[in-house]
Amino acid sequence: MNKKHLEFTLASIKQMHKPPYKGIHVVYSGFNDMFRQHFGTDPQEATAALEKAGKIAICPCKGGAMLYRPEDAPENSTSKKLARVLASMK
Repeated sequence: MNKKHLEFTLASIKQMHKPPYKGIHVVYSGFNDMFRQHFGTDPQEATAALEKAGKIAICPCKGGAMLYRPEDAPENSTSKKLARVLASMK
């Protein structure tokens, strides 16, 4: 996990979301293009690492994915589903 990727992603979510929505679409918001221009790397790999670390939540949707802060993610997000499965295994 890269700290600069985390800061950029969280700032993007905070600044670009449009109420009442709490997340941003990676394609329609322009996040992917801005990320590539800023870092010169693939945003999909970076956001996947951030989700794995529990720093953001990703919810697949039509045309790409939605990015959320973990506390704002809808119940159908991948990270919340994974957390429920892991909790049931204990």
